[in-house]
Amino acid sequence: MLFGQEDMSRLVNFYVRMLEKRPLVSQALISGFLMTAGDVTSQLLIEKKTVKEFSVKRSAKFLVFGTLLVGPALRKWYAFLDAFVKRPAPIGVFAKMAMDQLLFGPAFIGVFLSTMTYWTTYSTDAVVCKLENDYKNVLFTSYKIWPVTQLINFYIIPLQHRILFVSTVAYFWNTYLAYKTSSQ
Repeated sequence: MLFGQEDMSRLVNFYVRMLEKRPLVSQALISGFLMTAGDVTSQLLIEKKTVKEFSVKRSAKFLVFGTLLVGPALRKWYAFLDAFVKRPAPIGVFAKMAMDQLLFGPAFIGVFLSTMTYWTTYSTDAVVCKLENDYKNVLFTSYKIWPVTQLINFYIIPLQHRILFVSTVAYFWNTYLAYKTSSQ
């Protein structure tokens, strides 16, 4: 067995301690790690790349994007939603989910597709083409996953653990995004 129960307990305790001491760094690293894991999964299991074909550079881009942009952005976004939406559940939970899906989600997908396409091609024309061809499809696919996820997130998960919860669900979403951004 790769990890025993004691090992997992130590890992969780370490994460909780780091979250208390350095919340931004912890949440940024978790986002970067899980975005990278999604890309690795996409390359090896979905795209069926061999080890020789595997792109470390591509996975590194996911690591950078997740660590420097996604983790910090989600932390600020969730704090903003908690400060802005003062209504109690269930109305407040639905308001947060609606704001997330109507404001953050569409913006995030645009930034993600644009950034990853540009980092791959260094072409603004390719970015425009990617957005024209894939944006709506990715956005509507996101609506099959994220509204329910965010309802659970905002109703049950404490603020300090929301990025971990969302990033765990996002592992599967990131696998999909990695595949969508790799198919030119």
